[in-house]
Amino acid sequence: MPITPGQSKACSHCGTMVHGLQAADLDGPVFCCQGCHRVYHLLKGSGLDYYYQLRDSSPLLRPEERRPANDAPTAIFRDPSLIDQQVHPRSDGRAECRFYIDGMHCAACVWLLEQLPRQEPGIHSSRVQFARHALDLVFDPQHIALDQVAQAVLKLGYTPHPWSLGETQRRLMAERRRLTMRFAVAGASMMATMHLAVNLFAGDITGDLDAGGRSFMGWLSFLTCLPAVTWAAMPYHRAAIGALRARRATLDLTVSLVLLAGFAISTIHLLLGRHDVYFDAMAMFIFFLLGGRLVYVIARDAVMGEQAALTSFLPRSARRLADDGREEEIAIDSLRPGDTALLRPGERIPADGRLSHGALTCDCALLNGESLPQAVDVGGQLHAGTLVVDGEGSLQVEQIGAQTRMGRLLSAVAQAQGSGSAITQLVDRVLAAFAPVVALAALATFLLWWQWDALRAWDQTIAVIIVACPCALGLAAPLIQALSVSRAARQGLLIRDAAILETLASCRHAVLDKTGTLTQASMQVAEIHWHCDPCPQLLGRLASLAAASSHPVSRALAQHLAEQPREAVADFTVHPGQGISGRLGDRIYRLGKETWAGGTHAAAGAETAGPRVCFADDGAALAHIELQDPLRPEAAQLIADLRQRGLEIHLCSGDHRGAVQHAAQQLGIDAAHSHADASPEDKVALVDALRADGGVIMLGDGINDAPALSRATVGIGLRGGLESGLQASSVFIASGGIAAVHNLFAGALSSRRCLRWALAWSLLYNCGGIAAAMAGWWGPWLCAIAMPASSLTIIAIALANRAFIRP
Repeated sequence: MPITPGQSKACSHCGTMVHGLQAADLDGPVFCCQGCHRVYHLLKGSGLDYYYQLRDSSPLLRPEERRPANDAPTAIFRDPSLIDQQVHPRSDGRAECRFYIDGMHCAACVWLLEQLPRQEPGIHSSRVQFARHALDLVFDPQHIALDQVAQAVLKLGYTPHPWSLGETQRRLMAERRRLTMRFAVAGASMMATMHLAVNLFAGDITGDLDAGGRSFMGWLSFLTCLPAVTWAAMPYHRAAIGALRARRATLDLTVSLVLLAGFAISTIHLLLGRHDVYFDAMAMFIFFLLGGRLVYVIARDAVMGEQAALTSFLPRSARRLADDGREEEIAIDSLRPGDTALLRPGERIPADGRLSHGALTCDCALLNGESLPQAVDVGGQLHAGTLVVDGEGSLQVEQIGAQTRMGRLLSAVAQAQGSGSAITQLVDRVLAAFAPVVALAALATFLLWWQWDALRAWDQTIAVIIVACPCALGLAAPLIQALSVSRAARQGLLIRDAAILETLASCRHAVLDKTGTLTQASMQVAEIHWHCDPCPQLLGRLASLAAASSHPVSRALAQHLAEQPREAVADFTVHPGQGISGRLGDRIYRLGKETWAGGTHAAAGAETAGPRVCFADDGAALAHIELQDPLRPEAAQLIADLRQRGLEIHLCSGDHRGAVQHAAQQLGIDAAHSHADASPEDKVALVDALRADGGVIMLGDGINDAPALSRATVGIGLRGGLESGLQASSVFIASGGIAAVHNLFAGALSSRRCLRWALAWSLLYNCGGIAAAMAGWWGPWLCAIAMPASSLTIIAIALANRAFIRP
C-alpha cells in the first residue's frame, strides 16, 4: 500500500515508528536516527544482513510486533497536565524530572541508567537514587520531550513511571510481592532439583539406577528447573536485553548468560546421555540470588519507612470544596491545581496557593524560621506544611505534592542518598571495569582447565562467572548511606549531601556563629538604667507598652516586669526596624533604638555585652534597658567536643566586640579567634582563608550566615527555617539544637566505619572467590550459595550499623 506524506513507517533497523515522512523518502530504507542508519549499512556492507531475515521471521525479535507494548508505558508522558507536574524548569534553561524505575535491582542497573547522557544528547545528567528506585534527570526541553526521555529509559530495559510518593510506595509493595512469588518458585525448583540430584548421586554410588531411570530423573530435573531459569529469573533476562540494546556489558547480562548457558549445556548433556548436568546449581543460583535481592528490598522498604518521617510535615488529607458547595475530605494525593481547600485553626496547609477567602494567622517557622506568626489576607501566598494558628479561609490550590516548596525541600533531603562521596565514586569506577575483568578471568579459567579436563573447564568457568558478581560491592555504599541519611532525618538532622559523612573527618577548623547558635534564642533583661525616678506608674507603663508587642525584646522586658500593673495602650504602632510607640494616659511613649526613641544619653556610651534599647517620653530618654543573649547550657560541651575532635575553634558574629569577647571568654575561646562586627562578607572571607589550611565546618544561621555556610566544607544550619537552611547548608538541624552536632559527628564516624568494613568484605569475597573458583576449590553449586550470601552479609552489616540510632 502506498504511503502518503505524513504517514508513518517503521525504522528499517530497530522498528521504531518514523512519522511525517515525505513520499520521496519512502522508496528505500527509513531510519529513526543516525545510529540506526550506521548500523544498518554496517551490517549490509559486512554481509550480515541475514540478521534482518532472522529478525522478521521470529515473533520474538520482530520489532514492529513488539514495539507497541514497549511504547505504551511512555504515552502517559505526553499528557500536558502530567508534564506540568513532573517537569521542573531550571534557571539555565534546562529542566529536571524524576521517574520511578521498575526493574532496577543492582549496581549494574545504576551504572547503565547513569549512562543515559551518552545515549541521548538531549539528556545532560542522570542520577539514580538506588534505595528509592528513583531516576533524577536533567534534560533540554528544546531538544527532547518528556516522553522521549522516558522512551530512552525504556530502551535500556527499564520501565519509567511518573514519580509520586504514594504511588511509588504502592509500586514498591507490588514489586515486593512479585519478587516474593519468584523467590518461592525458585525455592520450590531448587528443592526439587536438589532432591533429584541427591538421588542421582546416590544411584551412581550404589549402582541401583539404570540408564532409563537416570534419563527419567534427568528430564524431571530439566522440568523442575525450567520455571526457575525462565519465569523466576525474568527480571535479569529483561535487564540483559536492555544491556544488549545499549551495547553495554553489565552484571545482569552476566547473570542471564550464566543461567541460560548452564541450562543449555545441561540440556545438551542430557540429550547426549552424559551425567554432568547443572540443573540443581542453576536453580540454587537463582534462588539465592533472588533471596539476596528480597532481603535488600526489605531493607530498602525500611529506608523508605525512615524517609516517611519527613512527610509528617505535610497533612495526609485535605478538605476540598466540591462544585456543588459540599465539603469533602480527600487524600492529599487527590488534590489538584485549581481546587479550593478549606483551612481551619490547628491544621497544616495541604498545598501551595493563595488565600481566596477569609483571613489567617499562620506559623511559617518551618519554612522561613520566623518565630512570630504571620497574618495572611485575601490574595496572600500560602505554602504547604505551614500551620494555621488562627482564622479560617479558603485556599486556591496552585502547586501540589513535589512541586510545592516543601516538596522540593524534602526532595533535596532525599537526593542526599544519590549524592556521591569520593569513596562511592571509586566504587562506581571499579564496578564499571568489573564486567571485562570477569570476562577475562572466565576466559583464562576455561583455557587453563581445558588443558587437563575439558568437562571440568565448563564447571569452573561457570563458577568464576557466578562468584565474580560484585553485587555486594555495589550494594554497600548506597544502602549504608541511605540508611544513615534516613535515620539522621528522624533525629532532626536533615542531610542534603551524603558526602559529608566522609568529609567531616577531614575538617580542621570550626567557625561558629554566636547569636542564636551558641546563645539562646530568647533575650533576657540584664539591667535597667533609669534617668529619672522609676515610680510604680512609670514601671507599669513600660510593662504595658512592652506587653503590647510580640517582638523578642518586648517579650523579654514584659516578662522581666511581669508583676507590674498594666493599663490599656492607645494608638499602638509598630515602626519597622525602629521600635514601638503608644499612648498611655496623656503622653506618647516610645521603646526602641536609642537614636529613634529619645536620642543618646550619657550612660549610653559604655560598651555592653548585649543589645540596648531606650524607653522615652516625648523625645526624652527615661531609661536604657540592657539585654543579654545568654549562652545555651550545652554550648560549653559543644566547644569541648569539637576540641576533642582536633578542631580549631573560631567565634564569628555580627555583634559588637564587647558581646563577642564576653561570650568567647565564657567558652574559653582564644581572643585572637573571636571576630566581632562581622558582616556576611567578612564571614565568607574568614571561611575562605581557613579553607586554605584545611576543611572548615561552619555552624550558623540558615539565613544570615547562608553565604558562609555554602562556602564551608561542611555547612551546618541551625536556625532560619527549613528552606533557607537546606539551600545554604549541607546539614540542617531541624530539632535538637547544637547538642545534635555531637550526634552528627558520632553518626558520621559510625557510618564511615561500617562502610569500610562492608567494602573490605566485598573486595575480599570477590578476589578470594574468583581465586578459589579458578583454582577449582569452589564449584558452581558452592559459588551459587556464596554469591548471594555475600550480599546478605552486606545487608546485615548495614542494618547492624548503629549510626544515628539513639542508645
